[in-house]
Amino acid sequence: MAATLAVMLAGCGLVSPVEPDDPAGPLPTIEIGSDGTQASDLVAALYVAALQANGDPAVVVDVTPGTEMLALADYSPMAMPVFAATQLQEYSNEPLSSEAATTISDLATEIAPEVGMLEASKLDGGLVWAATPESGLTSLTDLAGLPSGAIAVAPGFAMTISSGVPVLEVAYDTTLIVTELDDPGARAAALASGDAVAALFRRTEVTDLDGLVELDDPVGVIAPDPLVAAVSSELAEQRPDAVLVLDAVQQQLDQDAYAELVAASAADGLEPAITAWLASRGLAG
Repeated sequence: MAATLAVMLAGCGLVSPVEPDDPAGPLPTIEIGSDGTQASDLVAALYVAALQANGDPAVVVDVTPGTEMLALADYSPMAMPVFAATQLQEYSNEPLSSEAATTISDLATEIAPEVGMLEASKLDGGLVWAATPESGLTSLTDLAGLPSGAIAVAPGFAMTISSGVPVLEVAYDTTLIVTELDDPGARAAALASGDAVAALFRRTEVTDLDGLVELDDPVGVIAPDPLVAAVSSELAEQRPDAVLVLDAVQQQLDQDAYAELVAASAADGLEPAITAWLASRGLAG
């Protein structure tokens, strides 16, 4: 009988990958979820390609944002990339930790036992305020000096997350009017046109951040939001070999590796870029 992959550390829902003793038998196609954002689509496609290179049938399926953990608990999808801090805010209104490992552990505790989480996470999708070089803004402290009623734009999820829009006025005494704008390209365009003086991005929105000034956060109110692989407990129990593949991808996926993949996808197309990325890291089967 194969050894079980889903070793729960201290009962908190963190999954520790271990090699199965025997190869798993053939099972249905592995569904990897995506919430439709650029980072989710890209990493989900990366997971699928790595699984396929390992001989596992796998596909990307759409998941409605805000339903990720319910969907995983229902085993559809079986795994997906999620931003841990963003997910944690669905369970708690407490301020987010400045330590990514703490955020991962806290979320793992909340979602256990139906859903587990791989600990490996080197990619931060935390928030960052940005402005154009022409604005002269370099720090969030500069926002207090802007005229009352100046416009900023931010994605919808950041309008309520504790390290997003709500903390800005409290920590930096700003009087900005923040408008919801989900498309990162539209946020960058609003800055370029002068329709907004500042915009909030994820650090994974690297294409849209290119050429902008990331505003310093001297108070330290913006927390990391590590991208992690969340897995259904059923997948962890039935396909430990497949979860090992996801863990191998997570071990390689840091800020530079992600930016490399984004750039290659834009230049060469998604499938060739993913194939080359996996091959260069020994993950192409």
